[in-house]
Amino acid sequence: MKYEFDQKEIDEKINIIELEDLEFECDFIEGEGLFFNAYGTAIVDGEKYSDFQVEIILENDVEPKSATDIINADWQEYEYIFPV
Repeated sequence: MKYEFDQKEIDEKINIIELEDLEFECDFIEGEGLFFNAYGTAIVDGEKYSDFQVEIILENDVEPKSATDIINADWQEYEYIFPV
């Protein structure tokens, strides 16, 4: 399933998260259960990467599900996927 941020969430920058050494601006999230892929743009050491992905495994299922619910949930782990 695909989850998108609405314009208000984007204006409030809810779709932007800090992960270790990068800033990630999430465009949308796909997945179900505990497993999701977040797609967007990352800035790493001043370099901008489009088509960036973050694989996410949540600690617990969240309900109701929205892009904001997934971003704000506790993540068990995540992994970066740099564009090729």
